[in-house]
Amino acid sequence: MTDFDHLVKTIGDHRVERVIHLAALLQFGCEQDPMRAIEINVQGTLNVLEASREKRVKKIVFGSSVAVYGKQTGLIDEHRHVAPNCSLYGVTKFLAKRLWSGIIESMESLTSI
Repeated sequence: MTDFDHLVKTIGDHRVERVIHLAALLQFGCEQDPMRAIEINVQGTLNVLEASREKRVKKIVFGSSVAVYGKQTGLIDEHRHVAPNCSLYGVTKFLAKRLWSGIIESMESLTSI
């Protein structure tokens, strides 16, 4: 997912109609290599979106994470703000989710979950 051209080619070659995007560098990997975390979790997510748009994928699912809320007590819902104690993993997932939400609105032919 970090190689945009390969991603576009793969989606096209296999005539992909639906994408489930769950790929991410997890907590430990993010802390060990912050630049790689941004490359995979943020840029990789954008690549999946753009490649899906380019190849006219019909449906796409994006897996976020409860880590975007940091350490919380009580009920958590999508209206909570990112906590100051949010991990690097949580921050990258939050940023990817925000970018995803903004871009997905411009993709008329795509159903996003």
